[in-house]
Amino acid sequence: MAIRHESAGPDWDRRYKLLLVVVPWLLLVPSAVLSQLPMDQTGSDRAVTLGLVALAGAWVYFGHTRAPEERRARTVPGAVYFAGLLVLFVALMHRDIVFVLFAITGFFHAYELRPLLFGVAGVFGTSVVINTMTLGPQDGTPQQVGTYLGIIAIQTAAISAGLVFAEKSAEQQRQREAMVSRLEAALEENAGLHAQLLTQAREAGVLDERQRMAREIHDTLAQGLTGIITQVQAAQRVWEWPDRARVHVDRALGLARESLAEARRSVQALRPGELEDARLPDAIGN
Repeated sequence: MAIRHESAGPDWDRRYKLLLVVVPWLLLVPSAVLSQLPMDQTGSDRAVTLGLVALAGAWVYFGHTRAPEERRARTVPGAVYFAGLLVLFVALMHRDIVFVLFAITGFFHAYELRPLLFGVAGVFGTSVVINTMTLGPQDGTPQQVGTYLGIIAIQTAAISAGLVFAEKSAEQQRQREAMVSRLEAALEENAGLHAQLLTQAREAGVLDERQRMAREIHDTLAQGLTGIITQVQAAQRVWEWPDRARVHVDRALGLARESLAEARRSVQALRPGELEDARLPDAIGN
């Protein structure tokens, strides 16, 4: 017996994984286009920026888009990819602050870093890069430094909380799937045991019926035949006196008729009489 999993709506896990693949491209391409709009740039400035964009695209393509999911989940490859991503964020935002859009990718890809502490570190690193390149401590007044550090702390805590909750939710989902798998295995095992018990019960029923028939044959037919033989032997001993022999012959004939009637009754009892005049559900109900 298998458990049917009813569809509870869209596959959000698959959609989220697709989002992680698409996000860097949705943010890098518009950033690259916007970086080329200012007219006060030289050709070499544009070429350097586009070169960094190409490098970032290649890094994301080979390090994430085309990388197997199990490789991205490993600690060392994931950490190397993310560290390179942070360096590219800094280089691109140094060229044009508009690439802060692309730097938001770090908050998404930090969710894939394992163990969980690495994910929190990735969120923190992304927050530091973005806020340093956009705000920075500026002139170093306590108010500005406090604002800068406060934004990083709050941003890291808020996004990391989502990361922790997502990880715990995924862990619970894996536990539920494991529990369902164990339940399915238990149900299949129970189904096998049920079939085995039915087979044993059927065999026991057949054995009981054979024993019942054996007892009935012994108690009725065998005794009847024994009586017939006894009466015929008695008739043979007095065969010269027909009147005395007839008595034994009549008794033997009576026993034969009784045995025949008993045999017919036994055969009739073996036939499911309810099925002769009724359908199977009605017969079972009877």
